[in-house]
Amino acid sequence: MLEISLWGIKIHVTTRRDLISRILVILDQRSRPIQLTGVNPETIIKSRKDVELRAAIVGSDFVNIDGLLVVYGLRFLGIRVPERCACPDLFDELMRIANQRQMKIYLLGTELENIPMVAGQIKREYPDIKICGYHHGYFSAAEEKSLVQEIVAARTDMLFVGMPTPQKETFIFRHREELNIPLSFGVGGVFDIKSGKTKRAPAIFLRLGLESLYRLCKSPRGVGGRVVKFYPAFLKLLLSTKMRAWREKDGHWTVKTIP
Repeated sequence: MLEISLWGIKIHVTTRRDLISRILVILDQRSRPIQLTGVNPETIIKSRKDVELRAAIVGSDFVNIDGLLVVYGLRFLGIRVPERCACPDLFDELMRIANQRQMKIYLLGTELENIPMVAGQIKREYPDIKICGYHHGYFSAAEEKSLVQEIVAARTDMLFVGMPTPQKETFIFRHREELNIPLSFGVGGVFDIKSGKTKRAPAIFLRLGLESLYRLCKSPRGVGGRVVKFYPAFLKLLLSTKMRAWREKDGHWTVKTIP
C-alpha cells in the first residue's frame, strides 16, 4: 500500500483485497477504532476550503479512491494506481464479513422513510448480520449528542454513515473517540442503492469505467449538478499540479510505503 500526500490530504493507493485484509487485521486485534474514508473529485475539491473535512481525511486510517476520475488523475501524475476501491464494493465486502462473523452494524443516513428499507434489504441479503440500530441522516445539531449516545449504547461493531460530504466524514471524525467503534465508514450514496432509490451501473459500464456517465444519464439533475460543479474544478487542479511538476521538476507530493 502507498500513502500519497497531495492537495493537503492523503490518499491510499492499493487494491480492494489488500485494503480489506489490512482492515481485518486491525479488527481482529481490536487495537484501535478505524475510520475509512472514500475520496472522489467532490471530496477533494470541497476539502480545499473546508478545514474540518480536510482534517477528517488526513485523520482517517484508510482513504480509499472512490472516484474513477481520481484513479485516472493520479495515473496522469505518474502514480501507479492498480484499481479503484469504490465505496459500494467495499461496503459489500464488509457486509459479507459481518454476515460470516455475525457482527453488529449500525446504519446512519438517508431519509426518514428510506432508512428502514435500507436495513430491510441488507437483512435480506445478509441474514446473519445483526442490525443493532439505524437512524436517518436529517438530525439537528441539538439532536446530535443524543444520537451519539444511542450509537454508543448499541455497542456496534461497524458504523456505516450514508450522508453527503462533508457531513459523513466530519461526523465520524468528530465523535470517533467517544463512539469507540471498531470500524466507521462514510459510504455516501450506498444506502440509496440498497433501498432501490437509485441503481448502480450495469457491469459493462463498471468494466469500461463509465459508471459516472450511466448515473448522469439516469439522473441528469441530481448527478449532473455535482459533475458540472466539481469535475471541471478537479481537472483544473490536476492540470495545475502537473504543470507545476513539469515547471519545477518536482511533483510536490510525497509517496510513503505502508508495510
